[in-house]
Amino acid sequence: MNARLCLASGLTAMMIVAGCNDTQKTHDQPTTALLTSPSQTPPPIQRHEPQAPEDVPPEEPHSAELLKRRTEKYAQEMKQQMEQHAAPPRQQPEPPANPPTTAPAPQPRQTAPVPPVSPAPPAEANQSAVVPAPPAPPAPTDSADANSPAAVPQTRELTTTPPSLDPSNPADALMAKLAQRIRDNPRDVASQLDYQLLRFVQNESVPDLSALASLPAEDRELVSAVMDGLSNFRSTLRSDNNMLLGRKIKPLLDLADRLRTQSDLAIGAIALCTKVEGFGIYDAIEPARFAAGRDHPAIIYCQIENFASQFNDQKQWETRLTMESVLYTESGLNVWSDKTTPIVDRSKQRRHDFFVVRMIRIPANLTIGRYLLKVTLVDQQASRVAEATLPIQVVAQ
Repeated sequence: MNARLCLASGLTAMMIVAGCNDTQKTHDQPTTALLTSPSQTPPPIQRHEPQAPEDVPPEEPHSAELLKRRTEKYAQEMKQQMEQHAAPPRQQPEPPANPPTTAPAPQPRQTAPVPPVSPAPPAEANQSAVVPAPPAPPAPTDSADANSPAAVPQTRELTTTPPSLDPSNPADALMAKLAQRIRDNPRDVASQLDYQLLRFVQNESVPDLSALASLPAEDRELVSAVMDGLSNFRSTLRSDNNMLLGRKIKPLLDLADRLRTQSDLAIGAIALCTKVEGFGIYDAIEPARFAAGRDHPAIIYCQIENFASQFNDQKQWETRLTMESVLYTESGLNVWSDKTTPIVDRSKQRRHDFFVVRMIRIPANLTIGRYLLKVTLVDQQASRVAEATLPIQVVAQ
């Protein structure tokens, strides 16, 4: 309100000054015409029509009264104009009210689909994460089918025929054929071996572990061992073709040792002995017949095949086994057992011949009859088990 009064006062002062200038002009020019009719009211102000004073009867109003009227007239006009200009701001709060209603409208449309979608992925993620979770594959064995979905896509991508292959070239055509065969059956060991051998002939790096990823661990290790042995054998021949035969075949012997560890643990020979001097050198008790009523000392001799050896921190080949002996009757009744015994062997060179001896005593309380001595060996490093039985007979003295 104060601002409006100040604005009106300023405009009024400006109009007074303008009016004084006009009155001075009128007094300078048509002064005599205005003084002739003092009783008649002054005509309306027309600045751009100088002939208006000629039609108005002569009159001489007081100059202060004339300025007052003009001032009041301009004040009323300015008041109306100010009210007209001041009226829209009062209604301006309504237009801003509309944008909030229209502007947020797109936001709910964008965020509305989010609530129903967000709960679904956790449920699907929880279901799908259980089967191919990264920690799960090491725990189960290779027989688990959970590895297949993850391995098959990798094999298909890696074994896809490269675009640079020329179908007219026999080697490229064979490569494409093998790649297609692997895509059709990623667990086919023969196809995987053919594919690796073709890469070997073409002087490419073998084994291609990415292509073998779909195979079970045992088959993958088997193919990898064969390809490593062939690569080492070829490298040995290329380095010196005139070397001794023993050096030439060393990579093949290493391959045999590596493959032997992948075989099942086995007891090649078992016997009850009175004396053992070394591998395959022993005095066996034949037949294994003992008199009842007294103890009989004996030595259990076992030859071990396909045992696993690992190179330890002391730079020695280490083999860890456990041995257990149990005596059963013909009907399967346990009448005697020897406690489980750990066996640890260390050697500077990797052993190819391995035998185990264990001193036992045939108890005197055994009745006359036939028995079976069962020996169980466990390879602690390879988690394999081997068993063998030896018939024993207890007779009267």
